[in-house]
Amino acid sequence: MKSQSSLLFISSLALLLFLRPVPTAAAASAAPPQSNAPRPAPAANETTFVWQTCNVSAISCKPYVCGKNLAYILASCNRTDIPVDLCNSSLSPYADDVNQNPANLACVAIAVSAYRVTSIKANISRIGKKADKKAASAFGDCSENFSSAREQIISSARALTKLVSINSSTKRFKDIAADVQTRMDGAITDENTCMDGVKEMLPEKDLAVVAVEALVNRATEHTSIGEAMFKFYIQSRLDNKSYA
Repeated sequence: MKSQSSLLFISSLALLLFLRPVPTAAAASAAPPQSNAPRPAPAANETTFVWQTCNVSAISCKPYVCGKNLAYILASCNRTDIPVDLCNSSLSPYADDVNQNPANLACVAIAVSAYRVTSIKANISRIGKKADKKAASAFGDCSENFSSAREQIISSARALTKLVSINSSTKRFKDIAADVQTRMDGAITDENTCMDGVKEMLPEKDLAVVAVEALVNRATEHTSIGEAMFKFYIQSRLDNKSYA
């Protein structure tokens, strides 16, 4: 009975994501420029994780507002050094949850990166099981690196929720912000350390090395997206010298 309730809950959350209003032709002509491509829908369990981590949920919005929400995500992604397509496809499904709020955007971006890093860790572990036995220790270390990265990212999301209620002019605000920055930098270091260890144990052109390198690069990109959105949030708070 409990498992059926959990399944119904997750299914309901997934359904909510797909039931957002679709802009009418008239509203679309008035909306900010945006891609005609449909928003990529994240897995239901990713959506649940993001909503629970950041205490946000899908909202209903008028077509024009929905368009502005999407434009806000794209504009934020364009401010980063990360590939815009990856950033936009990762965050645009949550555009209405973010609702043009820098704090929500930072938390959602960090939560998405934590979830994606967890998935990438699982993929690397599967590659490790098929790789040369001499590389087993390197893949074991890699798994630990990614576990550490994930913990640092999740800790950053938790710290961010505290910052929302702290005045930006206080030392406590600056200390927590600096701690989050250190943790996100540390997560990226952990991810790259995984790659270093695998390269030391296997030939550079080994298929396992090529596959892991692609996954690690993607992990660092997702983490960098979260870090970039966090920096934007902190800057907006410092500029306003106020609460959220």
